Parts: sequence; C-alpha cells; structure tokens
Amino acid sequence: MSGCEAQAVFPKRQRQTSGYEARRVSGVVPREQSERIAAAAKAHGVTMNTLLQTAWGLLLHRYSGSRDVVFGGVVSGRPADLPGVESMIGLFINTLPVRVACEGQDTAADVLRRMQADALAAQAYGYYPLHEIQAHCTGTRELFDHILVFENYPMPTSSEASLDASGLAITSVQADEQTNYDLNVMIQPGEELVVHFDYNGQVYEQEAMERVQGHWLQLVEQIVSQPNVPVTQLTGVRTGGYGAGAGSLAATGGTDREPAERAGHADGAADGRAAGAAADALQRYGAGAP
Repeated sequence: MSGCEAQAVFPKRQRQTSGYEARRVSGVVPREQSERIAAAAKAHGVTMNTLLQTAWGLLLHRYSGSRDVVFGGVVSGRPADLPGVESMIGLFINTLPVRVACEGQDTAADVLRRMQADALAAQAYGYYPLHEIQAHCTGTRELFDHILVFENYPMPTSSEASLDASGLAITSVQADEQTNYDLNVMIQPGEELVVHFDYNGQVYEQEAMERVQGHWLQLVEQIVSQPNVPVTQLTGVRTGGYGAGAGSLAATGGTDREPAERAGHADGAADGRAAGAAADALQRYGAGAP
C-alpha cells in the first residue's frame, strides 16, 4: 500500500447525524447483459469479480479525481492449497484493501490484467488482519470507507431448484446484515447478476446511490465492449451532467430492505461514444416510502 494517500469516497450528505438507518438500492442486470459480462471476463482471463472490481475502481477514479484508489474487498480466507480447508468449520472471511491504479494510456484490458495478477498474489495473505495492514500505512487514518462483496458461494438457480421430500421448495432467500461501513456493495452472480447497495441513509442519499449504481454498470458495459480504449476515454461518468441511460439495469430503492411497491420508469440516451449496450433503457423504480 506504499504511496496510498487520501481516502477515495463517494458524495455524502452535507448534514449527517449519528446512528445507522438501513437502506437498500437494488438492481438486476438482465440475463443477456450478464452473459456478456461473464464472457468478457473469460476472454480476458480474469474472474467476473476482477472485472467488476476494476470498473468500481475506475468509477472511484472519476468521483475522487485520483488515479490511485482503494476500497475494501471481502475474501473467503480459505486458500485452496490449505490441506483439509473444505472440512474446516468456522468463519474465515476477511476484508482486505483492493487497490486500483492506472497510468498514462493504460487501457481497460491493461488494468484488468494487472488487477487479476494482484488478486492472485494477494491470495497468500488472505488471512492477514486489516488492522495490521492499516498500522503499516501512513498518510491516511483509514484506507477505505466502503466494501464490495462478490458472493460466489454456490446457490441453486431457479432451474436447479427442486422439491424436498415434503414437497416444499425454497423459492426466495434474503439475508440482511450490517457491517462497520456505511456502504456495502453486494454482488450476487447467477443467470442474472443482482447488485445491492446496502447503505446508511444518515450518510448517503438514495438518489446518489442510484446514480453511482448506474454509472458503475455503464462503465462495466464499456469495459466489456471497448477493452482496448484508454481508461481516460471511457465515458461511464461524463463531465457536466449525466443522462439516465446508464445501461440495462432494473433498480429498486426504498427506506428499508423491502422491494418498492410503486414503480416509475425513465429512459435516457447514453453518450454517443459509449458502448452500444449502454444505449439500452435504464429502468428505475421509485421509492416505496415517502
């Protein structure tokens, strides 16, 4: 983490109060788009997690004005080369800093390859306590203020779901949890990629979270379709105002973690330089509570 300076953050409320007000903004990436993301990751020899982390880091670049940013990433803490790890019982997960840096004319493909190499090298230190990493760093009190979680544990798809001996089937699973951070980005892979922004409503505004989510998905689409374009030319976050057309994302938001009951729909055109996929309509669903 040598050379890491100021913490990279997203816009927060000007007036913040103490406490935690649990809120969620959710999005579902349509199946066709999710398949394109998975195919692009495979073509570049990286995991889908690496591709999404890269896009998130580049988005932080645009919001913070820095080309060297850090956010938190959650790892399983169960290295494959540890004998008997599959039979060990207990919670091994750990949060580690994920650093995304780019220089000069780096393309998205360049950053992807570097991110994957860094991720592989970091696996040997997945057990290392975050507070000890922080203690070795200078220049900033905390390395990051939010985390990104790729939930890649096996879950049955709708086509794989089957009845048990009693004739009952589990059709929907939702788990609510709270961390030490005011923003937790949860990614659930599957036939359709599901994204949850679990955040503290005392710190972040819903509109800001919806905007960040849309910008992120637009950057993902551009990395998929324009991997050899310099990252400085990606238009996922455009200077001087943004349209609603950030990609094919069905989003829901509310004051709690339940789906919104009232829906609204908005379409916007993507920038002419953006990836063709980014020209799809962004479907937004309004808050279910005043």
